[in-house]
Amino acid sequence: MTHPLDVRPVVVPAPPFVPPAATATALANGTPVWVLERAGLPLVSLEVHVAGGRSLDQVAGLAHFADRMLTHGAGDRDASAFAETLEQAALNMVASTTDHSTVVRLSAHTDQLALGLELLADALCRPRFDEDEVGRVRDQVLGDIAQGQDEPQDQAHVVGNRLFFGDGALGLPGMGTAESVAAMTADQLRASWTQRLRRGLHIIAAGAVEVGALTAALDVHLGSLERVVEPVDAVEPAARTGRYLVHQPEAPQSVIRLLAPGWNVHSEARCAATLGALVLGGTFTSRLNTILREEKGWSYGARLWLHPEREHGSRVLFQTSVVAEHTGDAVTILLEQLALAANEGITEAEKGKACGASRTSVVSALDSCGRACQALGSLAAQGVKPDALQTRLAEVASCTREDINAALACIDASEGVLVVVGDRETLKDQLPGTWIEVAPW
Repeated sequence: MTHPLDVRPVVVPAPPFVPPAATATALANGTPVWVLERAGLPLVSLEVHVAGGRSLDQVAGLAHFADRMLTHGAGDRDASAFAETLEQAALNMVASTTDHSTVVRLSAHTDQLALGLELLADALCRPRFDEDEVGRVRDQVLGDIAQGQDEPQDQAHVVGNRLFFGDGALGLPGMGTAESVAAMTADQLRASWTQRLRRGLHIIAAGAVEVGALTAALDVHLGSLERVVEPVDAVEPAARTGRYLVHQPEAPQSVIRLLAPGWNVHSEARCAATLGALVLGGTFTSRLNTILREEKGWSYGARLWLHPEREHGSRVLFQTSVVAEHTGDAVTILLEQLALAANEGITEAEKGKACGASRTSVVSALDSCGRACQALGSLAAQGVKPDALQTRLAEVASCTREDINAALACIDASEGVLVVVGDRETLKDQLPGTWIEVAPW
């Protein structure tokens, strides 16, 4: 008698799936608005993208510090009153800073959306930057910087960007340094935010809202905001390449991080490159994770992914943490797998798995209002159309193994920056090639 566990399940074709389309409209001042109406739970998620981000920093960490202040008092409410109002209405509002934008997120029950929009408008248009609150947030930022300086993963991130982008704004530590943050004044923070706010907004919403009603409400609060659209800054990676070591005394693990030139979102090869990255390091069963975690047992996980941008600065990234004694072996495996993919490509089975993973990521990105809003927000930040989720699924379906192999052939680690953070004495005799020791922050 056949045991039930001996019978392999039948894999049926995935059911048809077409992502819902967002409705694109605009406020009276031309601010673009994308709305994805979702009936059901009385919840709304909203994102406001303000162009600029860290790419406009003249001082390390200025945008990050200024953006942290947006929800620490605005309009007629000081920091305590602002936080109390959010809490009492069960509203959630956070601001974050990326390379090229500031993102302010709001989530609300529909009954509290009107109040949420009022607070959002205050945070965007009337942040207070009160001196005492600036001092309190400064201490938080300095604490985050001190903690990051002790984290090998953060060191690899900061050093990698510094080497890859050079002396430009994106080469500076995103949170700043202890010296730069300590010297920032409330006037500098206010000026930084005012400068970036004038570059224009992009608003994305998903949930139990009607396009016309939401647009009218947003117009009341933000429709008169002055909007001076400026071109997107082109950030070229620095010419610096090579292999670099950051000394972390007595570290039991080493962090390996690779940054290499990649594809921008408008490149014809972007879709194929994304699928190739999934094969190499985008899923649990990807090549690099399987070797370094499952077969060798040196790492808890290894990931390779693309970081697409609207113009330049796009990059291929890899990062893992491995036991220190096998750091050199892990570096060798990384370089060998990149070369193998470039020279021999992938199999048809790997291509099918990558296409399935890509499709699943789109489906899962729409499983809640918040995730749907973030998915649309990433499209807005990249400067593509609101139907890009639909078109990208079509691109994935039409992408061939030859397309993916051609994209993988363009990944060249020698054109990028390879950083290892670990103990110098443990690593000095095992790292392949020539390595340059650099400062950790």
